[in-house]
Amino acid sequence: NINDIEDILSDYHTKKADYKTEDFFITDDLDAIMDAVVTSGGMEWGLEELNVSIGQAHPTDFIILGKRPEVGGTTFITDQFASFLPQLPAGKNAIIFNNEEGGSKVRFRMMQSALQMSTGDMLADIDETKRRWEQFLGTKKYDLFSKSGFTTKDAERVLRTGNYGLIAINVLEKVSGFYKEDAVERRRRLAEWCRNLAGTYDATVFAIVQADASAEGMTTLNQSQLYGSKTGLQGEGDVLLMIGKSNEAGKDGERWINICKNKKPTTGRMNPQLKHSVHPVDFDVERGTFISRIK
Repeated sequence: NINDIEDILSDYHTKKADYKTEDFFITDDLDAIMDAVVTSGGMEWGLEELNVSIGQAHPTDFIILGKRPEVGGTTFITDQFASFLPQLPAGKNAIIFNNEEGGSKVRFRMMQSALQMSTGDMLADIDETKRRWEQFLGTKKYDLFSKSGFTTKDAERVLRTGNYGLIAINVLEKVSGFYKEDAVERRRRLAEWCRNLAGTYDATVFAIVQADASAEGMTTLNQSQLYGSKTGLQGEGDVLLMIGKSNEAGKDGERWINICKNKKPTTGRMNPQLKHSVHPVDFDVERGTFISRIK
């Protein structure tokens, strides 16, 4: 029985964990708290709209991205990771777990976002594209694990082999696990699993989730439109971003980002008055980038 197997594996990993109870008591040293919550490891977004409204992204943050199909969720991840990767501490790397579209397509989009090059530009001089990609990576690893229906245990097995400071799950509801729960509770448990990954690996974790049909063609999505969820999934995240897109003619290059939830303290250049705000941005599908409208 798959549910029994999941329980056995969970018990095994719990018993195998090597920790001391004192590891879980939090210091009241204000300098240490400020370093952990506000200053340490903060990374700036590639969109100025997010820098002024969310502030910096930090280790242990869990960020949920809700959207309809073909709106650019994967590209949002690859575009922001292209900005975050060079800011990671030495020895820290990035990984995207993909179960959505073909792995080669996602890998290509990772390169496009990093280099901000169209397909035609990349093909015009492949040797130069390779050189620029290697230059972008430097000493960092930017991995893609692509497997249809990968399980939570598959991901954990991979994460134990590398030192990842950036982790993305694309898409959350297609990750296999927690099938003994009903659909709503299963999604909450998957979000809780992502939350635990952020803490366990001291990483910034992103998860893409689908919005339901009520969000089709809307620019400003709200958190109640996450597919198959009530409040449990939303409650696990530090930040919930919803990306909307109009179906009107001539609007293909425009996206709207609604910051539905933001539990982050004031960091970086955050303006607290913009903590929950909606931002129109431009979308360059040819180069895999979101473009700020803040000059």
